Amino acid sequence: MNTYTVEIQASNADRTTWQTLAPAETITTDDTAAEVAADVAANQNIAEGNNWRVRVWNEAITGLEPAAEYVADEDPDTDAPTQAGDHFLAELAKTTDIIAKLTGRRDELVRALMRTGTRRDDIAQAAKLTVPRLYQIRDNRR
Repeated sequence: MNTYTVEIQASNADRTTWQTLAPAETITTDDTAAEVAADVAANQNIAEGNNWRVRVWNEAITGLEPAAEYVADEDPDTDAPTQAGDHFLAELAKTTDIIAKLTGRRDELVRALMRTGTRRDDIAQAAKLTVPRLYQIRDNRR
């Protein structure tokens, strides 16, 4: 189970000042922070228009960036609110690009280490991979 702190906030027209509309709530669920943000956004009845957001933190609010956020927005073509998942789809695409770059870098490091004669078990442990997977990476077989 995950415990989150959730706030619904509203802003001025240029989104430079945000204020909490109701006391923060604590939610315990199996859902991810992104799922909680989307669900709260889809079901909230406190804010309207497009100058509001739902912020979700892991456990207690610590002043750090939230684990997930849904920002209400208007679709310029239809003047209808965007779907709750649109914000997360864009974040997912960006995260997937980052993972691909980091995976490529990890694979480069695995190949370099394998050329040095470093113990395969040490490389596998550092990369959190199996030794057979190291050979797949070395040989570009997946």
